[in-house]
This record gives sequence, C-alpha cells and structure tokens, in this order.
Amino acid sequence: MEPDADNGSGTSPEASAPAIERGTYEVIRDRLVEQSRGLRDKANRLNERRLALFGGTEMAIVGTERIRTENNCVPRDIVAVGDRMLFGYNVFIGLKTETAVGDVFSLHRFERTDGRFAFEPVPPDSPDYFLSDPQFQNPTARNFRLKSGSPALRKGTSQDYAPLDFDKRTRSPSKGIDPGSFQLTQ
Repeated sequence: MEPDADNGSGTSPEASAPAIERGTYEVIRDRLVEQSRGLRDKANRLNERRLALFGGTEMAIVGTERIRTENNCVPRDIVAVGDRMLFGYNVFIGLKTETAVGDVFSLHRFERTDGRFAFEPVPPDSPDYFLSDPQFQNPTARNFRLKSGSPALRKGTSQDYAPLDFDKRTRSPSKGIDPGSFQLTQ
C-alpha cells in the first residue's frame, strides 16, 4: 500500500477534506446571510417608499371569523364603510350570463361582542344598504367605478384610507372618501 500523498499542508487529502468542506459551507453561508440582509434592507426601503406614497397603518390580526356569501368565492377586498364592512370577491357563477352587484359584493355590520367578532349581513331593505343600486358605471363589464349620483359616494371612512386610489387619483378626507379602489373626481 502506498503512503498518502502530501497535499502541501503536511496532512493527507482525506484528512483535510472535511475542513475544506466545512470552510466552503461557512463561506457560502456567510455570503447568503449577507445577501439576505441586503435583500431585507432593500425590501424595507421599498416598503418605506410605499408607505410614504400610499399611506398605511400597522396591521395586526386580532381574530378571525367566517363571512357567508351566496356563492363560493375568493375574497379580494374589504373596506370599512362606517360601522359596516363592504366585501368584494371573485366568484364563478357558471351558466349565468350577467354579473349582478350582489354576486361580487356583500355588506355586513361589524360588531365585537364578548371577545368575538360578528359580521351580520345588512338586509337589502335597510336604509344602510347602498348595494341595492350603488350605481356602478358598468357592473356587467366588471367596471365597478361609482357613477356621480351613487348613494355610496363619500361613504368611506378616513381611517385607514389610501391617499391615492387605484388610478393614482388623490383622495382627500376633507372632501369625502369613496369606498373601494376608485375615487370619483368631480
């Protein structure tokens, strides 16, 4: 049997292999840790810019509750409208040819009692129920921007509003805020 060859360090290649692998691992780990810190810093700076542009508040989950709707759906947006919550969702209706307002929106009263949350549907005959005819521009074409005569205009709250709407129009609490993603400008 031949004696082990010297690798220049006075030890055999087999004896130095674990030290080299461990050193390589540490080098790679240190590089990944450094890159993750850089990525985290970039994400934080981006978030700060987003908050400066769109506004926002710190959010925390304080509880969960189920919301019942007429159809199986995928929730898309929740907007506070006074003491009510307006829920927007995507739904596949099947053979139905037109999409009605009630197919994509539901209005609920929000109450917290005994440490639990309650989302009771607002009845359609209630004076608070503005979804009976919110006067969207063209709901069958999924254009849910409000018309100028809509009873939902300026019903949004100044709490947790975004200073810009989806079309990058400025929202002003002093002039009233429209619920949803779009602010009607007059």
